[in-house]
Amino acid sequence: MAQNIFTSCKLRKTLFIIVAFVSPGILADSVPTLITEYVTAHMEEYEIFSGKLNEWSENSRQSYIQHASSENIYATFTSPEPWSVIIDFNGDSKKDWVGFLVTRANLDGSRKRRVSLYCICTSVEGYESILINKWVWAVHQDNLIGVGVFPAPAGPKFNHFEFQQSANISITGVTFMNYEKGSKIYFWDKGEVKTFITSD
Repeated sequence: MAQNIFTSCKLRKTLFIIVAFVSPGILADSVPTLITEYVTAHMEEYEIFSGKLNEWSENSRQSYIQHASSENIYATFTSPEPWSVIIDFNGDSKKDWVGFLVTRANLDGSRKRRVSLYCICTSVEGYESILINKWVWAVHQDNLIGVGVFPAPAGPKFNHFEFQQSANISITGVTFMNYEKGSKIYFWDKGEVKTFITSD
């Protein structure tokens, strides 16, 4: 079991996150308190998503687990609430939180709220947010979702339908799974977020 330590200190009125891990990437079973505090204080439009997979997506997840081997992507689909991961997303040797944030207010008076994928990264000055994808889902009052995220270990990646398409990721990225459409990997390269489609 990976161990993690979140502590905080104040320096020049800046709240710092100091994170220590012994794992290259784990599913976050719970959101660290300091991440919640950061989102509340600095990202007032959002809150951290909590809900459930819709029935179709949960059935798909169970099917993936049943047919998974230890060598394929589906072996990581073990969490019933795959809303966030803890990885070194931006390659600075510090662990970051990557997960779904949902808008607090309804959009344009409708009953749905926008779900976005963000990274909350540690930095020299404290920590900062990096937008990965502004709109990955829209949740209604039932608070059901059809997407999830999982660690994507460094190394060669292939499109499962067109194997001539490949990418070599130098640091751990995040696999984004839309159970109704396909999957892609978001990863950090040369100071920006890049995308590689793994299935359609």
